[in-house]
Amino acid sequence: MKIIEKATTPKGILVQIEDWSESYSFMDVFTIAAYPMAKNSSKYQWIKHGEEFRLDINRFKNNEEVKQAFNDLISGTKSIEDFAEQFYHGDKHKYYLGLINDYIER
Repeated sequence: MKIIEKATTPKGILVQIEDWSESYSFMDVFTIAAYPMAKNSSKYQWIKHGEEFRLDINRFKNNEEVKQAFNDLISGTKSIEDFAEQFYHGDKHKYYLGLINDYIER
């Protein structure tokens, strides 16, 4: 994995563009990793309220979309929550962020 660019959002959340294509050939589009604070804890305490956790934002069509999303995040035009439908771990990470009230952890 190669980090393409790192920055911080106006809310103080670290975000970075990652290129995983050298490790995984099927991952030919960059991804965004963010490190927000959890508002809810996981059942098994892997993620704890008030602590940073890794959140992957992907499902972009191309690298230009990734770069635009990244720029929107660091400019404050958009927030991480605006990309909720693109969270790699879907409802689990929506729950950790406090966007939904319940999540059945498996």
